[in-house]
Amino acid sequence: MSNDFEEKLKEGNVWEELLKEKLAKVLFTESVKRIEYSDGEYEAELQKTGIDGIINRKVVTFDVKARKHWCYKHNDILIETVSVVENDILGWFYTSKADFVAYVWENEDRTDLIDGYLIFIQDIDLKVWFEVHHERFIEKEAESNNHQWHTLNRVVPIDEFPDGTILQFNPTINLQSQKIDLLEHLK
Repeated sequence: MSNDFEEKLKEGNVWEELLKEKLAKVLFTESVKRIEYSDGEYEAELQKTGIDGIINRKVVTFDVKARKHWCYKHNDILIETVSVVENDILGWFYTSKADFVAYVWENEDRTDLIDGYLIFIQDIDLKVWFEVHHERFIEKEAESNNHQWHTLNRVVPIDEFPDGTILQFNPTINLQSQKIDLLEHLK
C-alpha cells in the first residue's frame, strides 16, 4: 500500500478540524467544582474563607489518525513503530507527546467519520504491554507514492488493547453528549 504524504497531510487536516469542534467542549474548557461546606473538612475550611468554587484548567493535546472506510471492517488499529525506515526514525507510538490519539475511520462517502477510539498514548500500561506483546502482531510496511520512504506498523486488534488504555467514542457527537469525561481517563 502506498501513502502520498501530501495527500495524507491534507486528509489529516480535514479530520482534525472536524474532530476539534467535537472535542473542544471537553478539552479546552474549565472544570468548575463547587465547594460545599458539607463535602468535607478541606471544603469546609475553603468555605470559611469565602471560596465557593475552584476552576481547574488543563491543556490536553491530541493527534488524529484517520483511516479509509474500507479498513473499518478489519477491527484493528495500526500502531506506527517506524516512521521512516530509510532513516530509522521511530513512529508516533514512541515519539508522540500528545495526551491521546484520536483514531478514526471515514464514512464511505468521505464526508464524515463513522467511528473512533481515543488511545491514551502516554499510559505506561499501554507502553509496557506493547513492548511485551508487539511481536505477536502482524507487521505491515507502507511506502510513499514517490517510493522515497517506508513506514512500519503493527496491526493490533482493538479488543487486544489493555483495559483503560483505549476508549471508543462516536466522532460525530461531542464527548459531553456521550458522557465521556476525557480528563478522568488521562493520567
